[in-house]
Parts: sequence; C-alpha cells; structure tokens
Amino acid sequence: MLQTALFQRLILKLSNMTRFATVSIFMLFSILSFNFQCGKDRELPAKLAEPVVIEIPLQIYPVKKTYAVDDTIWIETTLPSKMLPDVKNKTTILVDTIWLNIPFTYQVLTKQTLVPTGGFCEFINPQQLSLSISPGYYDPKYNVYWNYNAGVVQHFSFKEMGYQVKVGIRLNARGAFYIGLSGSLVNSITPGNNHNANQYVSFRFDTPDVNLDVYNDLPKLPATDPYWIGFDVKTLTEKKAFAVRVE
Repeated sequence: MLQTALFQRLILKLSNMTRFATVSIFMLFSILSFNFQCGKDRELPAKLAEPVVIEIPLQIYPVKKTYAVDDTIWIETTLPSKMLPDVKNKTTILVDTIWLNIPFTYQVLTKQTLVPTGGFCEFINPQQLSLSISPGYYDPKYNVYWNYNAGVVQHFSFKEMGYQVKVGIRLNARGAFYIGLSGSLVNSITPGNNHNANQYVSFRFDTPDVNLDVYNDLPKLPATDPYWIGFDVKTLTEKKAFAVRVE
C-alpha cells in the first residue's frame, strides 16, 4: 500500500511539472510572437531623399604658370541656358526661380602665413555684386589673421544679373596660393517656397589646366612642422581649386 501511494504521488508530481512546462513554453512562444509582430508593425525611419546637385562651370583666366604682383585673375561664367541639369541628368532647375551664394577663397598653399597689410589679394567687383569679404582665420592666441582672404557672392540671382558672374582677384603678395571653390544651398526667390529643399549647387573651373604641375613643383613642409598646411590635392584634380604662384 505504501509503495502504491508513493507511486501515485510521483505520477501526480510529474503531471504537474508537465503542465507547468507546457504553460511556460506556451507563454514564451506568445511573448516572442508578440514582440516579432510589434517589430513588424513598427514604422522604419524614412529614407532620406538623394540630394539634387547642380554643377556650374566657371571660367578662369589668364592661366599662367607664374604671375606677378598686381596681376588680376578673373573668374566668370555665362550660363548657356536658363535650365540647369543636375549632375546625374535626372532633373533641371530654372535659374530664374532661385538664388544662391558663390563662396571662394584665395589661400596660401604650403605654410601658415600671416595676412599682410592690404591682404594677399584684392577682390575686383565690376558688377557691384553683394560681396562679403573675410580677412582670414583669426587666431585669438596671437591676435592675428592667418592664411587667406575669402569672398562670398551673397544672394546671387542669375536673372537679375543677366545670367553672368564676374569677379577679379588682384594679386598683392608673392608666394604660393590657390583659389578654392565650395558649394551652396539652392534657395527659392519666393519666400516660404520649399520646392528647392535638398538642392545644392557646386562649382568647378572649366579649364583643362588648373596648375597641378605648379603645385607638384612647390617645396612641401613635413606634416610635423607647426607651420604645415594640409592641402588636399584632390581639389585640384577635381578642378575645385586653381594653383597660383606669384613671383
């Protein structure tokens, strides 16, 4: 009798354990299923639209291997059409509807150099454009300006200016420099119009020779030198820069 009672208790215990395991497995499966379902229903972040990039070529002249102090280098463009295609030829932008900035720098090429009195250059503005000028990078430690003169043609409208841009750079000092170009957001001339959001304009020099050989011939400081300037030669090969040697 005692053995029979012990056997019945063992069977009952095993039965309860089985039911508990079954319930536990069911609950675990339900939780996992719920989590997977919630993850499936969650909204993924929206994929950002690919930016539209319009490229505008700029003429630069005269192209010389060596310039002299008081020489003037001219940068200009005349648009061939009012409709500018993006670099991937997916769309066009009517320039009558936009304004943009045209930023450029005239910067020392090989070593940190103080901006002299009067600047490394003087910007010539025959069209009386809205031209903002910077004397260079200000170093509060030494209370001096280093390296460059910069200019930005601000709020430029091709339609208002007859679809032309012309800016001169008169050279004031001897040394090795480069003229560098950067890009700009495209802005609608109509306030509150967001049609040109995520649209950009880039500039490049429309010339086969940006004086890459001039740069290659220049003596270079080692990167450990405190007056070393890191220059990305890729800006020359991509025609975003133009090397200038003034003697």
